Amino acid sequence: MRCGVLAIVWLLFAVLFSARAFAGPDGDFAVANRAYAEGDFPAALRAYERTLAGELHANALYNLGNTCFRIGKPGPAALCYERALVLQPHQPDAVANLRLAREKSGARLLEQAWWEKALTWFAPETATRIAIGAAWIFTLVAVSFAWRKKYGAALLGSAFGVLIAAGYGGAIYWMTGERGQIAIVIAERAIVHPEPAEHSPAGESLPGGSEVRVIGESGEWVYCKLPGGQRGWVPAASVDFLLPHTKAAGRIGAAGAELQSLASAVLVPAKPSSADWRDEIWKKPGTFATLRPAVFHYAFGWSGLTAAEADATTSFSPEGRCVLDFSAKTTGVVRTLWKMDARAVSECDPATFRPVKLTQTETYKKKT
Repeated sequence: MRCGVLAIVWLLFAVLFSARAFAGPDGDFAVANRAYAEGDFPAALRAYERTLAGELHANALYNLGNTCFRIGKPGPAALCYERALVLQPHQPDAVANLRLAREKSGARLLEQAWWEKALTWFAPETATRIAIGAAWIFTLVAVSFAWRKKYGAALLGSAFGVLIAAGYGGAIYWMTGERGQIAIVIAERAIVHPEPAEHSPAGESLPGGSEVRVIGESGEWVYCKLPGGQRGWVPAASVDFLLPHTKAAGRIGAAGAELQSLASAVLVPAKPSSADWRDEIWKKPGTFATLRPAVFHYAFGWSGLTAAEADATTSFSPEGRCVLDFSAKTTGVVRTLWKMDARAVSECDPATFRPVKLTQTETYKKKT
């Protein structure tokens, strides 16, 4: 019986920890290496990305990071090095080059607790295999003791080992989800705004390679937790997630990974930003199409429950001004708890869209 258990244990280790060959197209990888050696970094970048189209690999990501760094883009380079380190933690060259890229850009990093570092000591796939292998080993040992009717401390220890392995696997899965919210600044600088709009006041500036934690998204903006604990909006195009979205949730390196191309961020020169957002406003009235009368209806709620409704109409006044008539109210069960009615009427010049008149009325009646 003991020999059988040992044989099964060795078989599990052989299956779970067998080495995987690089599945990327050898042709593109060789072309990329040759282009890099010849100093044709744009061609090397595109070839490395073609190599990574099917499956992510640490060596190709590391080489892609070197290519971005040689082009003078430390932000995308830091992203590639970090992705390589997710697949192969503690790779010396990637660790050294990541430190160099961060120093060059002055990147700012999120704080990481000691237990987070412990959970990321192994690559996610390796850690998952360790958890599964340990769980099976402790299960087989427990079954062996139960078969021989030995119900002492050894059996309890084996059962406890199964629980520990399961807990470790759950922690790894949770940590992978947490890291899925981490994004790296790939632009030269990401300007933080208090609102998701270019005209909102500009706040601090995050250098390329900085880390942020994405909390929410709105159109072309992402709401992030910044290094230091503050929060703000940054353009979505200025950051990219550390873990690319894959068809297999929770895995990096899985086939079918949707790896965003870095060519647009690396090869296209950045547009110079103006000193003040007011400089980008047209000094003369623009030419707008004639506003047509329209009626809009909106419903607001959650989980299939309608909480409020709103209606809006656009028309023209006798003076030729554009008129927006907006009304809203709570409905259904929500209205019995919190009654609210609102009405707003605004008029603007049809040639310039400048506001002329605005009246707004809100009525509230608390039912609870």
